[in-house]
Amino acid sequence: MNEELLKQKRKIKQSLRRNRILFSRLLKELEVNLPQNFKHERRPQKSAVLALIFPDDKGELFTIIEERSQDGTPHSGQIALPGGHKEWYDFSLQKTAIRETSEELGIKNKIEILGRLSPIYIPVSNFFVQPFVGWINKQPQINLNSSEIKNYYFIPLSYIKNLENHLVEKDLIVHGELLRVKGFNYSNIFIWGATAKILAELCEHLNLIN
Repeated sequence: MNEELLKQKRKIKQSLRRNRILFSRLLKELEVNLPQNFKHERRPQKSAVLALIFPDDKGELFTIIEERSQDGTPHSGQIALPGGHKEWYDFSLQKTAIRETSEELGIKNKIEILGRLSPIYIPVSNFFVQPFVGWINKQPQINLNSSEIKNYYFIPLSYIKNLENHLVEKDLIVHGELLRVKGFNYSNIFIWGATAKILAELCEHLNLIN
């Protein structure tokens, strides 16, 4: 890995450790007002997701977004970061994020965790999600677990750094409810909700270091 990529990795790692993004206009714009029927009485389930960063063969940095399979679960068919709920054998949420990413995408590369972003609660599934930011040294070979994942997209960090310029508003049907939400178009997909908020916080870190 060349010196410029090492410098970028160090900067991202340092920002994740030093800076807490407590508020930004972009994060506020992405709030979703859900109806009351998404309230839960049971405790939220712990889970983790991973924003995995890697360089392509030209040195441009990317992360990976998934399109989940239609499987009848609360996040069926949605656009998401790789991840899932914590199993009893996961000794930490960091381990959950790495395990789920490897299982869903078939990634064999060694993943280094650079840091974490702000935890987020998802009412639809009653998940309490801890997002992590990871790094691998080259573009991974993907072998999808088709029972869970339908497709995947490599998104350049240069796009994520400018998320505010891509903000759009759409009407979506979510579990039978019509919602007007804000998010981001990328290629032929619409990124909204928790995934959009996690990427927006990553956007803030990327802009702090440049």
